[in-house]
Amino acid sequence: GRQVAAGVRVPIGKGVAGGIAASGGPLVDEDTQSFGVISPYLRERFSSAMGVPLIVSGKIIGVVHADSQKRRVFTEQEVQLLQVVAERMAMAIDSAQAHEASEQARAAAEAS
Repeated sequence: GRQVAAGVRVPIGKGVAGGIAASGGPLVDEDTQSFGVISPYLRERFSSAMGVPLIVSGKIIGVVHADSQKRRVFTEQEVQLLQVVAERMAMAIDSAQAHEASEQARAAAEAS
């Protein structure tokens, strides 16, 4: 698959991703057309979505969602699986950000 939304900022409370961020919990939507999807790419290609926040130390750092071209209801097991994946993703992002900050601090210290 390709990464479509890299760097895209969605306002809190708007669309699928913004709704997930605003609620701080899972969101399941079997009809994305009625939900006000912001992304034209998603609006044109997908009918149903489920998503969960990426949380580090109680702070939402992003969201992840899975979408279906066909209208469907996602199961509780699918939502739970996405939550496990999101926890792992959030830990990896946090670790990468901490490593990057450490490298920048080291480079700054060596430059002075």
